[in-house]
Amino acid sequence: MKTFTIGDSTVQGFMSLAAARTEQCFSTLIQRMLAPDEPYTVPSWPLGGHPLDLEIVLRELDRRFGPDIRGLVEWSRAFIDVTQYMDKVEDYYERGPGAANAAYPGGVQFFNNVAVRGFEVADAWLVTPAICRQQIAQSSPRRDDTLAVPSDSFHRTALRVLNPSSDPAYEGRSALDWLTVHAAAEGVENTLLWLGANNALGVVLELVARRTPNDPNARPSSMTHQQRLAANYNLWHPDDFRAEYAELLRRLTAAHATNRYADWKVFVGNVPFVTIAPLAKGVGPTTLASSTFPNIDGKVYFKYYTYFPFEEKDVDEGVPKLRMHEALQIDEFIARYNSSISELVAEQNEALGRERYFIVDLEKILADLAWKRNGGSPSYPLPPYVNDLAPRPNTLFYHGRRDGYLESGGIFSLDGVHATPIGQGLLAREYLKVMHAAGVAGANPDALSWPSIVASDSLYQRPLRIMSEFRENKDLIQWMVQLLQVVASKR
Repeated sequence: MKTFTIGDSTVQGFMSLAAARTEQCFSTLIQRMLAPDEPYTVPSWPLGGHPLDLEIVLRELDRRFGPDIRGLVEWSRAFIDVTQYMDKVEDYYERGPGAANAAYPGGVQFFNNVAVRGFEVADAWLVTPAICRQQIAQSSPRRDDTLAVPSDSFHRTALRVLNPSSDPAYEGRSALDWLTVHAAAEGVENTLLWLGANNALGVVLELVARRTPNDPNARPSSMTHQQRLAANYNLWHPDDFRAEYAELLRRLTAAHATNRYADWKVFVGNVPFVTIAPLAKGVGPTTLASSTFPNIDGKVYFKYYTYFPFEEKDVDEGVPKLRMHEALQIDEFIARYNSSISELVAEQNEALGRERYFIVDLEKILADLAWKRNGGSPSYPLPPYVNDLAPRPNTLFYHGRRDGYLESGGIFSLDGVHATPIGQGLLAREYLKVMHAAGVAGANPDALSWPSIVASDSLYQRPLRIMSEFRENKDLIQWMVQLLQVVASKR
């Protein structure tokens, strides 16, 4: 097996509030380059996936009503359209062919990409199909609820990814168990890994921090999945993160102990600053940060961070927010996460007697790409084809004007958190750089087919004219945020 992939929502191809477009994910792009004729199975998600594909919703509203929704009559019709679509999604994934007890079509027994949206580091070994079924059984189906999404969307997604055939023999297999099985059976050459963002991302989605306690005698990594759900942490203390990541690497090395491919390698993405996501909009006066961490020091930080598109006056009126010192602490926590990852990877390589683990520095890459914290002058060198696009993609919140022109964005999808196909292409490029340096045959970051990647990006190719209506209607933004909080809460 040329590549096997473990990760979270971005690695799964989650876009615009829905799991997922895994066929457009960076790992799929890498596999097509390294072994285009080798099978590489990834899940597909009918009806755009769940909880809800925001692009499908907005495109239908754009088709029916154009760039403006005028008056109570049109808004009533729009509400009915959205409700009917959400009912279809809910029915499909709760009671239809996508339900928990339904096997994936075609007799698929496993996927090469077992990334699951919402995965924290420890979920790579804690979450199994059996646990997902238990959680789904305890959840409350939302039959015919207004503007409802499938119940327990996280566990429904994980179940479909980890046991697509619904075979009882696979009910105990976590993502890492699948790696162990494939390594021993046919051998795994390259493992692509990216976990850790969800150990902090919930703070940005909820704008309130619930930190792990940093108790050496009760690390979250020693808890069960159910205990972690009950604790509902959304920001790991760096010491708790270190313990969790150390256990991940220990288990990864153990999974490769019987690997039939002797020269196996693991490519580890570190954790980007979650405050870069354009959903978290900086408002108010700015300050240049002073920090011992180079990717934070001298960067622009705002007085408040709130949901896009609120302004400082909305903060004064009570909308949720993070203060600047809170955003800085989150970023410094993440910088400490990445220091731990570097140290732990070095320890693993030393213990193995050779370099098996290779870090892809996504913290620096995303920090260099960020628009606002770099004062509108990102230092990341875009590939020539992307750099020459007009408009040039950036990390601002996506905005298509009423005349059909893309005003801003292009790297993050409509939820303001997850990458577009162009963003996925940039991730593939960075992984390929490290893979090329590590001697992986065929890994050429300059050989990515950027014309086809850009052509596959529907948000870039066909900008949504209705985005002005969406941006100006704060009730719609609040609705989107509520859906994102469903993602953050693993429900």
